[in-house]
Amino acid sequence: MQQSSTLLNSALKPRNVRENFNDYRFMTDKTHAIFFIHLVFTTWGLQSDWAPTSYFFYNLLFLMVLLWGLHQQESVQPIVMAFYFDIICFILDIVNVGVFFPSRSGSTSRRFSAGMAIVNMLLRPLTAFFLYKIMGERNALYGGSAYHDSALTEIFGNPDNRRGRYQDMGHVAAPSQELRAAAAASADELNTLQKV
Repeated sequence: MQQSSTLLNSALKPRNVRENFNDYRFMTDKTHAIFFIHLVFTTWGLQSDWAPTSYFFYNLLFLMVLLWGLHQQESVQPIVMAFYFDIICFILDIVNVGVFFPSRSGSTSRRFSAGMAIVNMLLRPLTAFFLYKIMGERNALYGGSAYHDSALTEIFGNPDNRRGRYQDMGHVAAPSQELRAAAAASADELNTLQKV
């Protein structure tokens, strides 16, 4: 009983900067681990000529998005892109391994390479789960709720607000109070100057 109340108190107490830094470091360590795991298994999967060039292309793009996430650590956008890209790569891996898997008469290096591509494919759901967790941690750390749809609206735009950030050319907004007051003051000064 005492231990559970201690855990509850430690979870509810305000955190200091040092503890937040440790969470931040742990979050980047997970991102580094995801990057290096996929780098190693993609490299091993590409050691032979069994895979099409599309396998190289989409894995390279996924690794580049992960690097973007490592570089821009204050934003959730790269992690969201990496999360969805990881899911797409999983589907593409299934297709590529299913279509281009070397036959039994293939060389040992081809079978090893294809086997490492399968291991890479099997790790993708796990890394997608960790990317989802990192996405929630970044949202919580840099504002917003832990699991919020704002990450999607930041990338693809808000479907409820079709105008976006810019004002439509055909829509004229009413001038603000400050603008009206400044225009009235300048008009009064102009009238007094014309009377003199």
